[in-house]
Amino acid sequence: MDPTTRGQTIKRARRRHGYSQSVLAGLVGRSESWLSQVERGILTVDSHGILTRLAHVLRLDLAELTGTETEAATDMRYDAASTIERAMMRYSTLETIVAETGTEPRVDPASLSVQAHQAYTAYQAARYDEVGRRLPWLIREAEAAAHTPGSDRPAVCSARAMVYNTTAALLRRVGEKNLAWQAADRAMSAAEWADQTLLSAVGAYQLAYVFISRGRPVEAAELAMGAAGALELRMRPGTPKN
Repeated sequence: MDPTTRGQTIKRARRRHGYSQSVLAGLVGRSESWLSQVERGILTVDSHGILTRLAHVLRLDLAELTGTETEAATDMRYDAASTIERAMMRYSTLETIVAETGTEPRVDPASLSVQAHQAYTAYQAARYDEVGRRLPWLIREAEAAAHTPGSDRPAVCSARAMVYNTTAALLRRVGEKNLAWQAADRAMSAAEWADQTLLSAVGAYQLAYVFISRGRPVEAAELAMGAAGALELRMRPGTPKN
């Protein structure tokens, strides 16, 4: 297949899924500039691994990108989604964790917070595969911390909120709307327990975008306006700040 035809195929599939060039480039581990040149036929893709990855993300048969009959990508879902989902579904009690590991979990909220921030920084840089690999572990650590007696509850909840805010942002970006909804809801709940107004506002922001992606703009607007009002009230001079 010539580079121009392949580039147009990639471009049409990308637009069909609602991905920007930066998002698709991040999902396949390349730069936005590289993808732009591929779509315009300036660069050709010779790597079988990259072609397979593009087919996987764009839900295309590999033959549609190679012009030859070959094995198609079979798993059409964002790679990390199922692992993230399993981590989110694991509601372990402290007793279960101890039974599985033989030790009581000791999670440092400060360290968890740092790593949550690092994951969000990677998300902002469109390193989605890296974030997808980090999140299942972060989710498990956040939940283990939440089940540890004697932990600093506000600090744990704050870190947990950051983990789930990043999870919601990533899942929404790659089209996993149902999981994004659950993650955003957990982020807001954790932020409320932490009594962190700014984190609650970030959670509302993420959840509003999930509402929009699910075709609920009215509810999204109501949530965003309510969060903005609460944040403005909290940040007025003479009121406590979080």
